[in-house]
Amino acid sequence: MNSLPKRLLSVLIAVPITIVFFLFLDTLGPVLTEESGAVDLSSEIFESTMLLVMFATLVFVLIGIPVSYGVDYVAKKMHNHSHVQSYLVKLVLYTMIAVFMIMLTFERGSALDLVPISGIIGPVLIGYHVLFLIRKEYRAKQPAIKKAMS
Repeated sequence: MNSLPKRLLSVLIAVPITIVFFLFLDTLGPVLTEESGAVDLSSEIFESTMLLVMFATLVFVLIGIPVSYGVDYVAKKMHNHSHVQSYLVKLVLYTMIAVFMIMLTFERGSALDLVPISGIIGPVLIGYHVLFLIRKEYRAKQPAIKKAMS
């Protein structure tokens, strides 16, 4: 399978996982009711979920795919000898990009809040791990001798 189709497949898988991730984060928040003076948003779950699906898909396609090409390019230049080194290098690169996105998107005072961290780092790491599993990068690299014999 070529590189772009794997990346598009990872988007198709990562978006629903990201939606479930956000819905899980919403359940961890306090329950808002009209008696407490807050707005109850339970009737708008479907609309907000559909908006989130469209937004997440756009972000994964327009930002995630080009960034993944850049991360692969940088990781390839680092000459990682094992699959563990490759995994850790890419994990650090994706995390650094997510932190950079947090710094660009949010004010400095709110950069340590839970929403920016989980709202950006979570989807970035979900996208990376889905692509990692689709590519089967967790398998140990075969030595050149085994490749020549098969």
